[in-house]
Amino acid sequence: MLCFFAMVFEARSVNQVARATSSYTSRRDEETSQMKARMDSQQVRLDSLEDLLDVMAVGNPVMQRMLSQRRAALGLPVRDPQESDPTRQQPSNPTDYFDDM
Repeated sequence: MLCFFAMVFEARSVNQVARATSSYTSRRDEETSQMKARMDSQQVRLDSLEDLLDVMAVGNPVMQRMLSQRRAALGLPVRDPQESDPTRQQPSNPTDYFDDM
């Protein structure tokens, strides 16, 4: 009789672990999707800010030099502020930040 109760308890434990693991996986996937959306939103904002700085730098050699130096220090490509178009539409290609995980 004791063996039967042990088997029933073990089966419940295994089922509870499977349920908990499934719940964790679902929660993690949802949180990952939310984080991707936030990061994409932040990237759009940063791109907009970068465009604004480029527009502000047009005709201001000190600011152009400062932006070029900052981009070089960060390893970013140096952009020509004369080519900035504030009315340009942002490309809608979401970045997959977590593909390498």
